[in-house]
Formats: sequence, structure tokens, C-alpha cells
Amino acid sequence: MLVQPYFWDMDQISLLDFNQFVRRVLALNFGEAIWIEAELAQVQQSRGHFYLSLVQKDSDSGQLLAQAEARLWAAQLSALRRERGPKITDLLRPGIQLRLRVQAVFHERYGYSLNVKDVDPDFTEGRLEQSRRQTIQQLQLSGDIDRNREHQLNIVPQRVAVISAESAAGWADFNQQIAQNESGYSFRLQLFTAAMQGENAAVEIAKRLREVGRRQSDFDAVVIIRGGGSKLDLLAFDDLELCRQVALCPLPVISGIGHEIDESILDLVSHTALKTPTAVAAFLLDRAAQLEGLLWQQQQRIQGIAQQKVAAQLQRLTQIADRVPLAVRHQLQRASMLIDKQEKVLELLDPATVLARGYALVSHEGQAITQASEAPAKGAIDIRWQDGQRQAELQEKKSKERVGN
Repeated sequence: MLVQPYFWDMDQISLLDFNQFVRRVLALNFGEAIWIEAELAQVQQSRGHFYLSLVQKDSDSGQLLAQAEARLWAAQLSALRRERGPKITDLLRPGIQLRLRVQAVFHERYGYSLNVKDVDPDFTEGRLEQSRRQTIQQLQLSGDIDRNREHQLNIVPQRVAVISAESAAGWADFNQQIAQNESGYSFRLQLFTAAMQGENAAVEIAKRLREVGRRQSDFDAVVIIRGGGSKLDLLAFDDLELCRQVALCPLPVISGIGHEIDESILDLVSHTALKTPTAVAAFLLDRAAQLEGLLWQQQQRIQGIAQQKVAAQLQRLTQIADRVPLAVRHQLQRASMLIDKQEKVLELLDPATVLARGYALVSHEGQAITQASEAPAKGAIDIRWQDGQRQAELQEKKSKERVGN
């Protein structure tokens, strides 16, 4: 309904009169609450009331097209919680697309605003799911969805960069479980602090990932952990740029975002996705236990092989020990026979044996004379028989005569 202003022909009116007219126009033309769609840019809370800044942006350029302030009063919020559930306020966070039923109001002193009468959670969840599907599709088209899983994860990643909030229960649980493991496995953990929910979470986590990437030689893996939360608390882990940083990280990324049912997009691009921080700790400890078991098996295998080798050598030594006496006896017999043979030869060659056969041994000054030419021209020679010896004098004669016996 168009209301004709009573001051239409006046040159000027007061601000109060003008604002009162605007209020009446709004009241007459927008008497009923209507549904609108908008992005929530800012949220402030005071004494149970929520003060919302609503915006609409160009889908391509992101340019601001419209803006309005809205109020969700505490009494209306209580009614919404009874009707929609206690988690209705989880929707009231910056960056969320909302479908709101609002009543336009205008106050002469405070100006134009919107009173929120209802919030449609199904709309927001639908928009979030649509955005999620688009993000996954972009990661698939770029080849980033599986990129981080191409990294080789050490059997036991012991040098671990942990991205989490320092005061978070998830970090405390993870750290305690690693430090106090009953097997005494040792890990070197370094915490890189970041907000794990809210509008700055995705930016801070991505920044920490880049920092770790620049020090990739210092670590075996990256762990991203946080405690439990609602689906909206985990919105940061569906952020496209953050997920790209995870995909492009030069180290394997292990996620433990703290949700039992929902799976974030960050889980999809991580090398290994687990449900909770304690599950990540158990995963690392289990790999250490597997390595220990593998080493024990190898030790048993090596020990078994060594025992087999020793037993085989002992058996061989036993066999050799049994053969040695026989071989020695055989060698001794051969040596004895050879000695006997040599003794017989020596016996035959013994001068005493020769003398016993009727021969005599002639010598001069201890040297045997075997030929007449070896005898001296004169002097004594020794003649030895088996039963004794004599000396004979040789005299030089003028005529050559053979010396006889």
C-alpha cells in the first residue's frame, strides 16, 4: 500500500516527521514477516541477544550488493530453540548462508533493521552440502584429491609436526597418550599452534602447513588434530584453499579431526584419515609395535638360521673328528712301512753288513779308499774287516807295482 505523505507540497520537514513517515510506510507495506536469503558477515552477542550483519555479494566478483543489520532477541531465540533445537545458534557464525524470516522495522532514533523471527537450518545445511560437493569436484578436477597419498609414509613416523590449538583437549589427549605409552616408544613431537574453528581457522592451519613444508627435512609426517564438535564447528576443514594446502604438502598428512560420523574434505585429501586425536596416537603407536614385531620375527629368523648353521658345522666337525683317528692310523701305518723299507735299505747299505760278507774297508786318515789311485804313495793305510782292523805301510818303489793285499 502506497501512503501519500501529508508533507508532499512542503519545502522541508523535520527529520523526526520524515522517519515517522518511513516507519508507517514499512509497517503498512511489510506488516508480515518474510523469508530472505543472506550471508552472515558478522555476529555479536550481548545479554542473550544476537546482533547480525547480513550481506549479499555478487557470486562472480564477490562485490557487496546489499547490507542490513538484524536482531535476534533473547525471547525469540528461546522460542526458536524449543522449536528448532538447541543447536540453532550453531548456524549463527560468519560466512554462513542463512534463510531467515524477518520483520522489517524502522525506529525514528535507531533507523532501519530486521527482527529475526525464524531460521531455516535445512537451507543452510543444503547450501553447505552444495558447497562441499563443488569443493570436492574442484579438487578432483585438479588432481589434488589423491595427491598427498602418493607420499611414502615411514613404517614408524617418529618426527611429527602437530598442528592444533595449544589449549585444546585433543592436543592434550594426543600428547599424553604418546608420552605415556606402556611400550616406551619414543617420538619427537613439535606443536604448530593454530585456531581449529572459526573464521580464521582455515587460514591459520594453511599457514602452518606451509611453514612445516619449508622444514620438510625435519619431519616424517604432519598430524592435524582437534577435539569433537558439531558439523558447523568443522566448516574450516571443508575450505578449498586449506584442502589444497594439505594435498600439496610435501609430507604425509594424518588427520584426526574429532568427529565420529561426518567426514571433512580435509579427511578426503589427507594421506591417512582417523576419527579422533587419540586414534591418531594409537595409529602411530601401533605402527611402532608392528615394527617391533617385525624386528622380533627377523631376530628369531636370524637366530634360527644361525643355530642351523652352527648345528651343521658341529655335525661336520663330529664327522671329521671320527675320521681323523682312522686317517692318522692309516698315515702311521704307511709311515711305518716306509720306515721299515728304509731301514732295510740302510741295513743293506751299512758297511758292517758289507764287511760281514767278506769285504774289507780301506781308508787313509779317515777317508775311504775305493780305488788304487786314491791310495797314498807311501804311509799307513787302515784296513778294516768285520772282526777287526790292521794298519799297513806303503813304500814307494822305483818300479811301478800294484800294491797287493
